[in-house]
Amino acid sequence: MSNFDAKNEGSLGLHSHVISPIANFFSYLYIPSNLDTAQQAERSILKISNIDIVHNPHETYKFDGKIPIEARLFNSFIDEANYIRTLHIRNNELPISTSSNNPPSSNVNSTSESNILVITHGFGNGLGFYFKNYEELSKTPGLELYSIDWLGMGLSSRPDFKIDKSLPIEQQIKNTEEFFVESLEKWRKNMNIERMNLLGHSFGGYMSSLYALKYPQHVNKLILESPVGVQETPPTIQEFIDSGNLPKIEKKDIDDKSKFFGPGGNELSEKEIDLVNRYNSAPFYTRFLFKSIVKQWDSFGSPQSLLRGLGRVGPFFTNKYASRFTNLSEQEVKLLSDYLYHVSAQKGSGEYSIGIILKPFAFARMPLITRLDFIKVPTYFIYGDRDWMDYDAGVELSNKIIPHSKVFKLENAGHNMHLDNPEKFNNIVKKILLL
Repeated sequence: MSNFDAKNEGSLGLHSHVISPIANFFSYLYIPSNLDTAQQAERSILKISNIDIVHNPHETYKFDGKIPIEARLFNSFIDEANYIRTLHIRNNELPISTSSNNPPSSNVNSTSESNILVITHGFGNGLGFYFKNYEELSKTPGLELYSIDWLGMGLSSRPDFKIDKSLPIEQQIKNTEEFFVESLEKWRKNMNIERMNLLGHSFGGYMSSLYALKYPQHVNKLILESPVGVQETPPTIQEFIDSGNLPKIEKKDIDDKSKFFGPGGNELSEKEIDLVNRYNSAPFYTRFLFKSIVKQWDSFGSPQSLLRGLGRVGPFFTNKYASRFTNLSEQEVKLLSDYLYHVSAQKGSGEYSIGIILKPFAFARMPLITRLDFIKVPTYFIYGDRDWMDYDAGVELSNKIIPHSKVFKLENAGHNMHLDNPEKFNNIVKKILLL
């Protein structure tokens, strides 16, 4: 061993055995989270959904007399350094392998491709957000269900997310989209899945759409749950993004109805009117903060980076968010809040994509409505009747890809309809799978 190697080894040993634990200790004092607590939060929220992780014989759960769903939770490596967190559930009537070290590739081929469902979550959360859906969906005869965390999110590996900001924005978007789309393709290959039904929520819907566009031969059906990035940016919103000020809106009474018009005489949609009214009625400090974020959007980190910056106050805000789901029990709200906090508090990675693919107000820089016209995969849209995503844009896009498309509107549900109205959501998903 050379002197350099010996010196380097010694410094590494000092770092790993002395400096790193001390740094981790003080980091934990500020941010009360680490990988272990995040994994425990994940297990806790899956436990309440009646899921028994069969490869962990050291944990025993009480399920109040119910027969638990046998599932496997593992890291599926897509290269030497990176992995995709994966939950695998089979129909209760089918046996499942209890091996924890290898993905169940030998079992996948025994299930029809039409009965493989892969769920991809929305921005900044993870597979635990579907805890109200797994039990019911798993009752679908012969279903092989997978739910994954996107690379750089949830409890998947967190590689450094670096996009060269000197590149044209179109190239930045392409590189960002490839980061997620290609990681999903590597996961599919590693899991030995030939074709799958792909369900994506919000951000997951956006990326799943692009995956289906690039790899239609591997997608049986595409289910988009309130996908982000469908519509083009309305002129009123674009003016606000460009100037930081909302344009003047003119009200006109036409045919005994009040209509609102923005710059250039463009009639405003109900979504635009609602957004303008909510912004104008917000407190001064809220409007000031939002305008500051809009102006700094291109260099803005992520909501998760703000949460980490809040330190030990962070869980207060995830609890406020989780409490919005009024149909959840007090225990479910607590577990969802804990889970969201811990997956958000991990090292920043894929979350930094948000400012590249989206503008402020969650409008895509390259909208799907101009990109999915010729998609070859049967595509189904699901929106909530209180959804802040644009239902009309989904209908417009669906009409472009007829005859292989349909739009569903779910009552008593908002953007996270799998939590707002899980029973109806589960029924719609099962209906689509049987079409």
